Amino acid sequence: MGRHRLWRRLAEDLQTENLSVSKVPLIELYGGRRVLIENHAGVQEYTDDFICVRVKCGQVCISGRNLRLALMSQERLVICGCIDSVHMKEGNR
Repeated sequence: MGRHRLWRRLAEDLQTENLSVSKVPLIELYGGRRVLIENHAGVQEYTDDFICVRVKCGQVCISGRNLRLALMSQERLVICGCIDSVHMKEGNR
């Protein structure tokens, strides 16, 4: 059983690694108060209640109240505030 768990974890780690290499956006929501976006391409729109972030395959738009960029690096972006919705728009829609 221990060996099976080890192989499953290794497969999951490899799958996650392949996603980051291909620059697919990774979006994590932490309890309606924080959003992490990895592999972003910059902020497109920024207000207190709406932030839109460019990603390789389109846009990620966050709606809420008192939104702010808590961290922005070349690969990661963290948005904090009272988050109402996270919406992915593919392509140039």
